[in-house]
Amino acid sequence: MAEITPSFQGEIQLRRWSESSTQGVQVTLALADSDDLGKFRGLEGKRFMAVLVQIGDDEQPVPPEPAKPAPRERLGDLAWRAVQWCKEPEFIDFLSLQEPGIDSEHDAAAYIKRVCGVQSRKELDTSPAARTAFNQHIRGPYHKHLMARGLA
Repeated sequence: MAEITPSFQGEIQLRRWSESSTQGVQVTLALADSDDLGKFRGLEGKRFMAVLVQIGDDEQPVPPEPAKPAPRERLGDLAWRAVQWCKEPEFIDFLSLQEPGIDSEHDAAAYIKRVCGVQSRKELDTSPAARTAFNQHIRGPYHKHLMARGLA
């Protein structure tokens, strides 16, 4: 196999990233020296293979942090909705009408788990019985509550 010579080897800085439906996923990198730009001139549209290693102020590699999935990836739709609602004062107020004494995110989460018969709100997306209970006893009544208040 032939020896591969890098097109560019040097320090760069991540300036920004973007993701759009028209431009796709992009990153903008800054080169450390303007002379390095010449290595890229005339290569527009060409593909490159890149290996990037973050370096610290001490010029040593920084170990990557474990990637965290986005909240929607960690939780299914009903669990995500239940978690978000428990943070909303309007939802907590609604639940306090169902059961006096509910006045916090923690109380709201405990109420959902009890009414739906689950140990974790994640089970709302995996248990048909929990899904049914959530929709009948929480989602439907809460939606009616919001409509009555002109909020839905």
